[in-house]
Amino acid sequence: MKKCFYLILCTVLLTSCTKIRTEEDARLLTTVTEDIDDTKLEKNLEIDANNLVTEGNGISLTLEEALEDYDYMWEVLENNYAYFGVANRLYGVSPEEIKKKYRDYILYFYESGADLIAYNRTLRACLSEFKGTAHLGFIDHDYWDVYKYALELDKEVLEDTSGLQFFIDPLIDEKTVLAYEYITGKSREEIVTNPENILSSNQHNLEFRLIDNDIAYMRINSFQHRYIANDHEKIMDFYHSIQDCKYLIIDITGNQGGSSFYWGNSIVSPNFNEKIEYDTVSFLKDGKENREYVEAAGFQIEPISAFDIESLENFNMEDYETLDSVARYKKIYQPINDKKLFEGEIYLLIDEKVYSSAEAFTLFCKETGFATIVGRNSRGCSSRVSPLPTSLPNSGLVFRYTNLYRINKDGSSNVEFGTTPDYICDEGETPLNTCLRIIRGK
Repeated sequence: MKKCFYLILCTVLLTSCTKIRTEEDARLLTTVTEDIDDTKLEKNLEIDANNLVTEGNGISLTLEEALEDYDYMWEVLENNYAYFGVANRLYGVSPEEIKKKYRDYILYFYESGADLIAYNRTLRACLSEFKGTAHLGFIDHDYWDVYKYALELDKEVLEDTSGLQFFIDPLIDEKTVLAYEYITGKSREEIVTNPENILSSNQHNLEFRLIDNDIAYMRINSFQHRYIANDHEKIMDFYHSIQDCKYLIIDITGNQGGSSFYWGNSIVSPNFNEKIEYDTVSFLKDGKENREYVEAAGFQIEPISAFDIESLENFNMEDYETLDSVARYKKIYQPINDKKLFEGEIYLLIDEKVYSSAEAFTLFCKETGFATIVGRNSRGCSSRVSPLPTSLPNSGLVFRYTNLYRINKDGSSNVEFGTTPDYICDEGETPLNTCLRIIRGK
């Protein structure tokens, strides 16, 4: 499976080209999000003895330890994860039924103990029932070597940014290191990934062309961390080459995210004259993990009773009843030049696959007017912070989830409904064709 963990790969890249200089740089890293499609990768595994139980001579848990980890996972989620209602409405899943179902399987299959590989499969199958709603799932063991390598590569930089310890600590826990070494079958010495392999495969991420003398087109397939450095220079060169164009179309259809640093640094900051103060409002459950995390990331927290919920007609009141606090965040984007690199109008193309940090860019454009949005409703899941990782006390396995409940301007859940474009495609029409029709109709 292919799954790249937001913070860690960003660390690999940023250490290759720059250092974290300020508290704001550290907070910027907490906005990066995952670039994977959880609904495809978190497979709803069929539960049977052959699938979940394997014989092994390595790390194992007693039944009591397995149950303790399982119950701890649910305690964390019930106190911090705000999207059980959304998952139920989208997929018809019941957390109560799923919780009981897999606890019963653990009691039945692991009465004499659980091999860690089998136990890992069981827990992954459990959370995959929620089909990746708001990034809920276990970290993919196939790519844990990349995460661990990134920490070893520049741990001293991360130690200077206290807010990032919430990402780091679960991954460097001794039990976690041993667990993923066992699951991957690699020793500490073998868990060394060449950064050239991570950062080099960017030849096909960008597409530039002139549609006509007035319209420039730029396609970005992914905001993944490995593309940031090389793509930035290419994008700057493209801006300089289209000075005479009136319109720039930025196509992120199919883009499932990566890092918000990508679009903030390469799209937003070069293309405005004055600073942008971008205020966001999110909600959260008041679990200990949530509150510590968002406060470290620079959010202002206040009781939910202080918010005028009646002004948001589409806020789901069942979800509202599960939430405790309001989390406010002000992000300031500073221009990097005396004037915009592109002075014309910007259009953003989206579709139903746009997710995570790509959705964060879409929502930014929607709320600030930075670009006119054309296409189909996005998949959603914008958040000002990355999914929160948590390690289990006995097994060391790590799961993560989006802890902020982000809403659209009308109060609807961004995870549930995504972002509605300013111009929606007609049936049978592509976002690009719709955009060209709008521009040429002016």
